Amino acid sequence: MNSYLQLKFKNGFNENFSLRINNYNPEVTDAQINQAMDRIVASGIFTGKKSSYDQKVSASLVTIQEKEYDLE
Repeated sequence: MNSYLQLKFKNGFNENFSLRINNYNPEVTDAQINQAMDRIVASGIFTGKKSSYDQKVSASLVTIQEKEYDLE
């Protein structure tokens, strides 16, 4: 199974942004994720059409289960 860490942000104009992190440390804690998201918000590095993303929305671990089909 594949998994990734998904961080979601928004700004005051209701624009949303999701950051997908494929190679994350599975030992990371909630506090570390929260601190990382605070740094991203404070940096203002990601911007929408009207404003930078300045609000944390959520952080989640997304797991993908794939099944391949025989096409022959």
